Amino acid sequence: MTKCPITSDKYKIEFPCLPEGEFSESVVELTNASGKNYTIEVVPPKNCFSGLTVNPLVKPIEAGKSTLVSIKFDSKFRDLTYARYEELTAPLKNTEVKTGTGLVKAGRNKKLEEKIKR
Repeated sequence: MTKCPITSDKYKIEFPCLPEGEFSESVVELTNASGKNYTIEVVPPKNCFSGLTVNPLVKPIEAGKSTLVSIKFDSKFRDLTYARYEELTAPLKNTEVKTGTGLVKAGRNKKLEEKIKR
């Protein structure tokens, strides 16, 4: 069993229950205790649901060095109801316009469209 070379100065982060629109921030120090360089990537849940913003998301850490990562919680709602969920996802649903082939139209790739038509 190998030990993880990246360690944190915090065991647990708790964000308080805040009124809508207020925020709380926590800074975490990540340390690379090994002799190798690593790159860390933090993948928080979607901001519109969780209210979490992580900065930086990707950061290289040299051997024996450490870096700071800011985690900000922005209270966007107290209780997630179905109506609030639909309100939050409406902009996301409108951007996911699908074509008849089931592909998401993010950008037009003419060569790919021609291959699909053939």
